[in-house]
Amino acid sequence: MWIILGICSLISTIINVYFGIKKRLCTKCTTTFALIFMTLTILNQYIMVKKRVLLEDWSAILDVVPSMTTVLIIYTIIIVTINVVALWNFFNKIKCYHKKTGFPVFL
Repeated sequence: MWIILGICSLISTIINVYFGIKKRLCTKCTTTFALIFMTLTILNQYIMVKKRVLLEDWSAILDVVPSMTTVLIIYTIIIVTINVVALWNFFNKIKCYHKKTGFPVFL
């Protein structure tokens, strides 16, 4: 399940960057979906570890947790980096709007 949620998160984040570059208005929606899927992915992995702790399956935990931690760190870095690129693009768009109109833009 966490693999499906992770793939959905990556796809929605890439769509978010694409919409930001093409200057579409759907970027807030895709950002929300990307963050929701990322949160659900991480939550799902912690629930998986919790179930193994409750079953006292210590050998499975010793096998899973080190690799899962590495995967979660890489996954989070990728998602945060892509969202920062989308946010950077959004702020550049606001600066261009402010230069054209001269009106202050309130976020």
